[in-house]
Amino acid sequence: QSRVLDAINQVFQEALTCETEEALARKCLAVAEQLTGSKFGFIGEVNPAGRFDTIALSDPSWDVCRMPKTNAVLLLKNMEIRGIWGSAIRDERSVIANDLTAHPDRVGAPESHPPLTCFLGAPLKQAGKTIGMIGLANRKSGYNHTQREDVETLSVAIVEALMRKRAEDRTRREGARTQALLQVAARLNAQLDLETVLDAVCEETVHALNVPAASVTLYDDEHQVFCHVATFGCPLEYRERAQPMPRATYDELARRMGPIIVVPDVQAIPGLLNADLYARHNTRTVVGATMLRNGQLVGGLNVFTFGEVRHFGEDELALLQGLADQAAQAIINARLLAETRQRADRLALLNRIVRALSSTLHLDELLEIVYREITATLEAEAFFICLYDRAADELDFRIRVDKGVRKPQQRRPLNPGLTSSVVTNKRPLLIRDYEQEKEHLPPVQVWGTMEAPPSWLGVPMLLGADVVGVISVQAYRPNAYGEAEQELLATIADAVAVAIESTRLYEAVQRELAERKRAQEALAQERILLRTVIDNLPDAIYVKDAATRKVLANRADLENIGRPEAEVLGKTDWDVFPAEVAAHFYADDRAVLQSGQAVIAREELLVNVSGQSRWLLTSKLPLRDDEGRITGIVGIGRDITELVCAREAQQHYAARLEAMHEIDQATLAAQPVEAIAETALRGLRRLVPCRRASVALFDPAQAEATVLAVLTEGQTKLAAGDRIPLEDIQIEDLRGGVVRVIGDLLAIPHLSPTLQTLQAEGVRSLVNVPLLAEGELIGMLSLAADRPGAFTTDQEAIARRMADQLAVAIQQTRLREQVQRHTAELEQRVTERTAELAETAARLQVANERLKELDQLKSQFVANVSHELRTPLTNIKAYLYLLEHGKPEKHAQYMTTLHSETAHLEHLIKDLLDLSWLDQGKIRIQLAALDVNRVIAMLVDARALLVRQAGLTLEVLPQPALPPALADADRLMQVLINLLTNAINYTPQGGTLTLRTALQQAEGRSWVTVAVSDTGLGIAAADLPHVFERFYRGTAAQQRNVPGTGLGLTICQEIVQRHNGRITVESEVGKGSTFTVWLPVGGDGATG
Repeated sequence: QSRVLDAINQVFQEALTCETEEALARKCLAVAEQLTGSKFGFIGEVNPAGRFDTIALSDPSWDVCRMPKTNAVLLLKNMEIRGIWGSAIRDERSVIANDLTAHPDRVGAPESHPPLTCFLGAPLKQAGKTIGMIGLANRKSGYNHTQREDVETLSVAIVEALMRKRAEDRTRREGARTQALLQVAARLNAQLDLETVLDAVCEETVHALNVPAASVTLYDDEHQVFCHVATFGCPLEYRERAQPMPRATYDELARRMGPIIVVPDVQAIPGLLNADLYARHNTRTVVGATMLRNGQLVGGLNVFTFGEVRHFGEDELALLQGLADQAAQAIINARLLAETRQRADRLALLNRIVRALSSTLHLDELLEIVYREITATLEAEAFFICLYDRAADELDFRIRVDKGVRKPQQRRPLNPGLTSSVVTNKRPLLIRDYEQEKEHLPPVQVWGTMEAPPSWLGVPMLLGADVVGVISVQAYRPNAYGEAEQELLATIADAVAVAIESTRLYEAVQRELAERKRAQEALAQERILLRTVIDNLPDAIYVKDAATRKVLANRADLENIGRPEAEVLGKTDWDVFPAEVAAHFYADDRAVLQSGQAVIAREELLVNVSGQSRWLLTSKLPLRDDEGRITGIVGIGRDITELVCAREAQQHYAARLEAMHEIDQATLAAQPVEAIAETALRGLRRLVPCRRASVALFDPAQAEATVLAVLTEGQTKLAAGDRIPLEDIQIEDLRGGVVRVIGDLLAIPHLSPTLQTLQAEGVRSLVNVPLLAEGELIGMLSLAADRPGAFTTDQEAIARRMADQLAVAIQQTRLREQVQRHTAELEQRVTERTAELAETAARLQVANERLKELDQLKSQFVANVSHELRTPLTNIKAYLYLLEHGKPEKHAQYMTTLHSETAHLEHLIKDLLDLSWLDQGKIRIQLAALDVNRVIAMLVDARALLVRQAGLTLEVLPQPALPPALADADRLMQVLINLLTNAINYTPQGGTLTLRTALQQAEGRSWVTVAVSDTGLGIAAADLPHVFERFYRGTAAQQRNVPGTGLGLTICQEIVQRHNGRITVESEVGKGSTFTVWLPVGGDGATG
């Protein structure tokens, strides 16, 4: 039991020191072999396929278990479970076989296995299930139940130790993977530009997986291919010439391999996509992880090796997939940000164009503004804008620019072609690559430019169902434009069509005014004709005298006023119009009469007696007699009600775009949801006048709604931050996306408390619009007015569109805040866990180093002493046997050898005792000021004869006036004798030995040094690091058969170190060696 407990304790101690599971298994196997006295053994586990994998294998001198070149032990994998050892797994109980002759399959070993004499196998169990086994063989006296019980008991500790080590390895790997993913996430979250994100993903992947290269492929859903878009460490040719992977190829690989596609050696698959590219750059292993986000295929993250095949473990593949998930999210975020920015830019462009179009009524100026804004935004290399003349069925190319060169205006018939197809079909035409699409396109006859560019986009300018003209942009590269550019250009074209029509109306008015002036000159002669003409004109025409009384009114003017001619002629505007309208007209009339200056094209609102309102474009001119005196006024008024309505609609549309743009800007500026909601309400109130507007978010868990923002006129009890019960809001209809409209609160018999509060504040009508984010009801936008039926259907639609925009902005802000909170939590967890792991690792490191040092010293000492004692003892036993049984005439020779071996054994024991006393601190060093030159002289006297007998020359080079050293004379003499004896033994006859003393400076202090040099064989470079190790004897000792124990230099080093000094060696093979003893300069005596 004591031996088993010691073995179990040793297993758990090894578990603390071994770095890997395989190393621990080897240590556990060694403990089991030592416990049972076995010569051979193995430990293995049952793999998922039901076959056997060895984890540890002892050194059996078994060829099949060794690598051919390195001679390293080869762990057998995926072995069939058979033979006696297999029965221990199958039967889940230990097996003993001391007679293997009855087993023809030799316990399941390969044919080249060395002979096995006996075998003991014990299953390894965890939670009652057999997971592997330990096998032991070739115990000298066979195995019995005692060894079986010992091994079964020990196997429990082995399983526990191995499982703990496996768990530790898994925890360490998971921690490293988490740390790597956090680092990558931190870097990617700091990037906003898509190209920068892709480059960062490749670079971080290379560093995290320690691979030479990585790349990112993005999935092109339109063309169903994966394209290389970013690389790190790859040859430039990978990005420029790699063929895109078709979706079908990816689906087949993913079906066979899963989301991570591993190609162990691409050189072994000649028909693989891009095989020629891989061959040119010696690409070997390729691994790709699929990038998915919310079920959306984003692309792939790939790693490469060059020149060698690499196996990627499960942890590495998991890390690669984690990096791919991080990359997918970062790419989606970058794309969303780019789309948001692009949308904001385009909204700003539309706003600029709409404002610019509203600033002019001159057609050429208007078209020039459109050209500048569009080409600057869409980077068009060629551009034209043409107007369609329906009467002549011609295209009037007003602006044509090709590669920066302005072309002359030109008119062309509407012949078959691309531009004519846009006019005829009244739909945009988008050509991404003309060469690829030309078979399905109309014949190219009218481009409007010099050449036929690969990318062509043309959109019709529509006013209702009528085509006003075509705007076209072109680029001399394929795929320059897509649906987004088409949508933007079409929106601009609609606004331009309205503006062109306005300029046409204005020019028409100007032309008609000129025509009417000419007609007025003929009126004096052809009054009847004039009357006929003016009565049939659609424009109102009238004449007033100097007292502003109307003396002439045509049919259109009478229709606008809503009175018969008898009630109009001879009357002033005060007699026929409301006072506020009459005052405005009278002021204009007096200004014309007094200044003599005409009022041209002034917009005026006319309200007749029936209350009908009409907008007129009015011009008033002074009427003069033959002498030039002003006698009255001639007025012309064109009904421009439809034009004004169209312009107001255009302005309203621009205001709505501006309000939505403000919401986007607030979202991009990372403002809180309260600020975003208030921004939306301000913009909405500019579009929909109301007494109060508010936004509230729903909390179903609390059955409450929280008010985010409120904008109101007058007093109200509702404020931001208030909470409203959901039952008061009646959100059932809102869940389905229905806008709830209350035309008059007074018409509702039973009001909720919230509606009662609104009614008390004077609210009569109410509109509640749901805020839906990805189909989920998250809140409500509410508008209130103080009159019933205050909101029109158009205003409800505007509120609905603003609510949709606001819901998206709130959802994006929530997601951003959630990501920021999650990132902060992860960083805190990583910091705490890192501190804990660092503290634990430090404690384990200290314990590990100490145990390793003690175990190594013990094992080395026991092994070396056993070996050194065995050799002389064996020789002594042999020669004693020869003395007893050998030839008498050789007894003297035998005795000589016995004396030599006995002396060697005595010397060995003396060295061992010295070393033991040094280790135990029993040898006392008497340090005192010592004349080293005197010690050298004594050494020369003692060893001069030995030097001469060896045929050597001894030189002594003492330094004069050498200060005393702090040393023990006897122990220093012991060290120098040992060094000089070694020099004699390793120097051939005729060589020279040198003893030299000196005073040297090193490490900021003074040292007395004694150097022993020889011209002998020298020490090999491979032996130099080990010469002071215990029992170490170099190649020179083996070649010259020099006697010794291998402890001399070790004892010398120990003694010198007890002097607070050191001993160094310099040597070169064939030239000799120099050992130098460094001693502190002497002072007062001391005892060590």
